Amino acid sequence: MPATFFVESQDGKNPHLLEPADGRAIAFGGIYKEWTDKVTGEIVYSASIITLPGIKPLENIHRKSVPMWLPEEAYEKWLSPEVTNTYELDYLLEPALRCDLKATLVDKTYSKKPISNPYILSSAS
Repeated sequence: MPATFFVESQDGKNPHLLEPADGRAIAFGGIYKEWTDKVTGEIVYSASIITLPGIKPLENIHRKSVPMWLPEEAYEKWLSPEVTNTYELDYLLEPALRCDLKATLVDKTYSKKPISNPYILSSAS
């Protein structure tokens, strides 16, 4: 699932807008399903981002979990229907920042109005 940023908070407090410090996009690992609504007959698409245990660089923002972040070299395998040996992708289950993040405290998760100067969370931590 492509994104340019994401917002995290712990228990709805101190939400932070998080975006790659270098301005690149993010690709989160996710799953989707196509299904038919039994009442309307409408075809519906549902999707979820896979989450992993929390990591040290984000412990003051959201300590419980972090989205599965795909490095560029994993895109082709992740999306390929020919890849059936999922062991090749096991390393993605290790929670990690894939690049430095610019973190900005925002007023609310939906309005995202900055209320602090941004700071860098290092992927080397």
